[in-house]
Amino acid sequence: MSQLLNKLSHFNYATNIVSYLARLATSTYHPVVLEACAGLSQLFKEDIVFRMSLHAVKTIAALVNQKSCYVTPNLFETFLSLKIKEVDKEDRDKEKHHLKVRRSQILKERKSKSAKKFQHQVQQLEHDLKKIQAAESLATKKKYATETMKHVFATYFRVMKRMPTTKLLEPVLAGLSKFAHLINIEFFDDLILCLEEIVEMQHLRVTDSLHCIKTIFIILSGEGQAINIDPFRFYKSMYSLLPSIPFQKDPILQQQEVEIIVECIDIMLNKRKKQVSIGRVAAFVKRLLAISFLLTTKQCVAIVACVRSIFLHHQRLKSLIEDDSDAVTNGIFRPDVLDPDTCNALSSSALPEFNKLIKYPDRVVQIFADNILSGLPSTGEKRLPAEWMTIIPKDWLYSEIVKHDRPTPFFESITKAAKKKKLSLTSKNLCSTVNDWLS
Repeated sequence: MSQLLNKLSHFNYATNIVSYLARLATSTYHPVVLEACAGLSQLFKEDIVFRMSLHAVKTIAALVNQKSCYVTPNLFETFLSLKIKEVDKEDRDKEKHHLKVRRSQILKERKSKSAKKFQHQVQQLEHDLKKIQAAESLATKKKYATETMKHVFATYFRVMKRMPTTKLLEPVLAGLSKFAHLINIEFFDDLILCLEEIVEMQHLRVTDSLHCIKTIFIILSGEGQAINIDPFRFYKSMYSLLPSIPFQKDPILQQQEVEIIVECIDIMLNKRKKQVSIGRVAAFVKRLLAISFLLTTKQCVAIVACVRSIFLHHQRLKSLIEDDSDAVTNGIFRPDVLDPDTCNALSSSALPEFNKLIKYPDRVVQIFADNILSGLPSTGEKRLPAEWMTIIPKDWLYSEIVKHDRPTPFFESITKAAKKKKLSLTSKNLCSTVNDWLS
């Protein structure tokens, strides 16, 4: 049935197959669930008009409501395959109707106008109507996309309110972070309140917390800028979560977490650079560099590329790489403090971190570190290769430029630094241990 649906989507019983596959995806027999969800995911990936996607999402939404959200997470994961990039925010029908009414008025007024003026007005209106009609196919696609996302978000909100099992959080939060820019502004307040409660939940997975934070900052960076909310608690949550990343045992999840982090940092520090203090930015730079020493090669490159983008957006950070005691503020840096605003990061230097990264076994890491230490030159021998300039930090996680993705070469030496203080290396003492190790 899945093959028939995806290879012959014009089949006149395709909608029946979609409904049946959705019901099969709620069964208790796991192989059938996987097969049905794979078929639905493929439909979402390949549907470019979104007509069948709308029917499938409606069916899934009805099933979720019928079963009080007690369905498999696999069914929610199918939504992540939707290729919807935008929704319709224009009323083309009203515009088209207005143009037709105007044309009728001009035709009635024909006798009172000169032939040249009359002809010009009619030609202009016909041109505008053709533009509207040419856009109707795109408008139809957007209409299906808009309706589809309405049902997707309604399903997500229903799950978040009922929360029958935390297993559903992963695909729901992943979906919200992916499609947050499409959410209607009228839902922002309720959604942020709901996400705040989820972030505060105990024993929430790091991945789920990161998805929550990403969703909130996507909302606050778009139409949600008008919302009266102080996002500091989410900056603090992100700052506290960073040291947990190197201790994620699942390599796939760790890769996902690093990807979310570099995306979030761009929104939190670069796109909102006018709203964040330089001290907070410096604290994030120090903590990102600390975790980079315990990540794989590609993850390390992504983090260092992310740090470089922060230096580009915040010129005052140069004090962290200047070999000048007068360039830093008074006080002592506290890497163990969980508040980025009070850890006094500007009183420290990032020279030890970059000097260590220059000796990293991978050439790409060395080049990035050397470029930052040299003040981000765009010309000369310390510049980055031209083809690297267009690569965003998260894409380094999958780039072939980094030939070998090896485990960190620093794990043993950092672990020994912890043992000298009679400690076992954990997320709680990671930043302090790395700071001592560099000293």
